[in-house]
Amino acid sequence: MEAEARWRGMGADIHVIINGDPLLMRFVRRQLDQLENKWSRFLPYSEITKLNNSTGAPFEVSPETAELIVHALEGYRITNGIFDPTILGDLLRLGYHTSFVALEDADAPEVVSELKRGASDIKVNGNQITLPLGAGFDPGGIGKGFAADLIAEEVMKRGASGVLINVGGDIRVMGKSPEGGGWKIDITDHNNNVIECVVLSHGAIATSTTMKRTWSHEDHVVHHLIDPALGINADTHVMLASVITAQCWQAEILTKALMIGKTDMGMKLTQELGAQALSYTSDNEFVTTQGWDSFRCEEVCV
Repeated sequence: MEAEARWRGMGADIHVIINGDPLLMRFVRRQLDQLENKWSRFLPYSEITKLNNSTGAPFEVSPETAELIVHALEGYRITNGIFDPTILGDLLRLGYHTSFVALEDADAPEVVSELKRGASDIKVNGNQITLPLGAGFDPGGIGKGFAADLIAEEVMKRGASGVLINVGGDIRVMGKSPEGGGWKIDITDHNNNVIECVVLSHGAIATSTTMKRTWSHEDHVVHHLIDPALGINADTHVMLASVITAQCWQAEILTKALMIGKTDMGMKLTQELGAQALSYTSDNEFVTTQGWDSFRCEEVCV
């Protein structure tokens, strides 16, 4: 038995394939809804919103949220600050104050925000999180990646033979595909043209790009990638980056190192951590790590 479904959630397109009991799809939907309710900065009752309203004082969060924050801080450390989960103020000042769907249809109004960055000063004591006064935490892409990780693992624990969880391009696979082998995954550009196809047996792939998730602000087209060193849109020649690694939250972090940092540095870091990467530049060049070819499939995926 198998089940496949697509829907909108966590501000992104979701695609799920389960090689197993179709009733597990209900579990996936419920879990994604619960995580969105905990992590969305656009919901006034979410744990992230309440955490951001409690800066300077310890705030108790759920184990899942605490783990998300620990992973985000690990990403900040291993990328030397290129990945920074406290860029919320910078995003708000670019007009990203509402869900992306709402931004696509109208100019984003100017937003005044005094929030600052401060990832190095976040304190974690079990499930108690203390943000530095005046800082703002944004789960962003790592939240989508970590959600895919958590839910894929739970689906397998519930007896599935295999599962693919895709949350806005952050993809985690485990077990066997319905065809009985690995999972074939397309990497597409902003026009949904396939530029690469890979096969994963177990692991994750995340893709980040400046060609999608753009909006208009003050008569300029802006995107969601922030250079933490400057607090503005990253001026990068990398238009798209994909990373293959064991966990999706890790892949999400490394795409930022490739997109925002220098290509050579991002590639070196990716290989040092045992991951593989592809980047596509504004010069129409593809750059890959040495082991990328071992995941490439010859045929275009369906």
